[in-house]
Amino acid sequence: MTLTVVGNLENIFQPSQSRSETLSGLPVTSKPVERITLIVDFVEFADGSLWGRDTHQSAERLSGHRAGKRAATQYYLKLLESRGVSSVIQAYGLEGENILPPPGHSQKWEDGFRSGTNTVRARLQHAVKIGTSEEIKSELQRMSDMAERK
Repeated sequence: MTLTVVGNLENIFQPSQSRSETLSGLPVTSKPVERITLIVDFVEFADGSLWGRDTHQSAERLSGHRAGKRAATQYYLKLLESRGVSSVIQAYGLEGENILPPPGHSQKWEDGFRSGTNTVRARLQHAVKIGTSEEIKSELQRMSDMAERK
């Protein structure tokens, strides 16, 4: 099962668009693969409407992912404004210890939440490697804006 979370609007599929993806972790075999069956179970459209049976509860995981991204971006933005860039750099290395999912949600939602906070941490880590404090703040603001969109 693969749940793909689109991180920016440029990566959203458009009508008649296609994309190739490499599958990893498959067993190695000397016989060529003759057939692959693709089953689409869940789709969320840009307008927020949903399609599919969602047997893997992807909508629940996606909801948690968005909540995690919101929580992480808000946490790091507040930290940046109150204590500066060095505190943000120190905090994102704590493996999300400061950003915990709120109680009362399913395991799928909590997994999504952790995935969302990890997404923010990874993008923040990249921004820190290449950017100034203003670029870091700008990246956090972009992530915050994306997290607010459905």
